[in-house]
Amino acid sequence: MKIIISSNSSWNILNFRKNLIKFFLKDKNNLLILSKKDSSLKHIKKLKVKFLEIPINRNSFSPFDDLKLILQFLKIFYIEKPDFFLGFTHKINIYGGLVAKILNIKSIINITGLGTAFIKNTIFTNIVIIFYKIALGKNNVTLFQNKDDRNLFIKKRLVKTKNSFLIPGSGIDLKKYTVSKKKQINNKNINFLFIGRLLKDKGIIEFINAAQQIKVNKKIKVTFSVIGSIDSKNSSSISNNDYLIFKNKKVLNFLGQKKNIKKYLLKSDCVVLPSYREGLPRVLLESSAMGIPAITTNVPGCREVINDGYNGFLCKVKSEKSLLRAMHRFLNLNYKKRLIMGQNSRKKAETYFNEKIVFERYKKLINQLKQ
Repeated sequence: MKIIISSNSSWNILNFRKNLIKFFLKDKNNLLILSKKDSSLKHIKKLKVKFLEIPINRNSFSPFDDLKLILQFLKIFYIEKPDFFLGFTHKINIYGGLVAKILNIKSIINITGLGTAFIKNTIFTNIVIIFYKIALGKNNVTLFQNKDDRNLFIKKRLVKTKNSFLIPGSGIDLKKYTVSKKKQINNKNINFLFIGRLLKDKGIIEFINAAQQIKVNKKIKVTFSVIGSIDSKNSSSISNNDYLIFKNKKVLNFLGQKKNIKKYLLKSDCVVLPSYREGLPRVLLESSAMGIPAITTNVPGCREVINDGYNGFLCKVKSEKSLLRAMHRFLNLNYKKRLIMGQNSRKKAETYFNEKIVFERYKKLINQLKQ
């Protein structure tokens, strides 16, 4: 069976779909990866799968560029004649899904998050909705990472209930992300860690402001770290000037982009993600698997991972005061309660987010679509 897997970057494929690819290869499927080339390509090639580059720019809204992408999909699908198409990220879903629909190729479309377009609800939001309505058809299954996104697509009549399902994101490799024995040591200095692009939609401003207020009290032993960089092509990104101002204040440790996220998670006591909306945030899955509590917003995607008071705390979206209260709640926990909260995080990861659950769901859906 020939399966095409496509996303907007090789980095995305390597970091989120690598083990899914290995799973399909074990069943002796013929795989073709379609994506944009980047530094992750050399690692993808080690998987011994066929790779073709497609002309995609996730931040471009040029009709000419999008037409080139559609034509490339048409050419590749016509020549390769895949049995299934698996799409990830909006442009891939829309244009790859459209071509699969035209050529009567069965597809599994993954809505990994609705992003800025749906947070702000602008004219662009309506354009995306129209495009999805055109692209999604009867020969495809659409997967969602949280019930709010699924309900929205059903309400907008973009998908039917019977053709849409929930899936725990890309899942998490529980053997790779494990609880460190170091977490058993009582660390009196609490380290809050933010991981993500420095976007306003990720709540970076609220995190910075809350950190500054906590740091005013010199008696509180606490460290704030940020892993991530600005994204000049994203309208929600903080500016380079603001970044330098925040960094020079030396209230937070701005560490930039890092490849080995696990190394920094090991040093953290609590992950903070005050995002405005998510699909199912990878950083919360990774931290949960490693037995690390988290503070996040009570919004789609985030509240699927964190239960308030059980494995972390929830705060109101876009509310610096609410985030500050949640961080103080964590700071006021004794060591034993922090440890139990971390253990609960691991339990939830094992129960709901094991990547094996995801792989078996794909296998089951493909078998159903084949009939």
